[in-house]
Amino acid sequence: MNAVIGDILPLALGVAISPIPVIAAILMLLSPRARVISVGFLLGWILGIVVTATAFTLLAGVLPEDDSAASRPASGAIKLVPCNIA
Repeated sequence: MNAVIGDILPLALGVAISPIPVIAAILMLLSPRARVISVGFLLGWILGIVVTATAFTLLAGVLPEDDSAASRPASGAIKLVPCNIA
């Protein structure tokens, strides 16, 4: 379990410090209805990360565990898609 957390932690850190939410947070705080807008953004951001993580976790369960997966293009695509998103 610790190995999985260690593998995912750099990706989570990259998502947390990406510039788009930082810019969005600054713009939201400068808006007239900052509290309402920022709560909606926070809930949407967390929901989006939870849905994405759940979807890719379920997709990872479909992948075979043996090394013969190199001949299957779908398993390679599933492994590459999360790397390109972050």
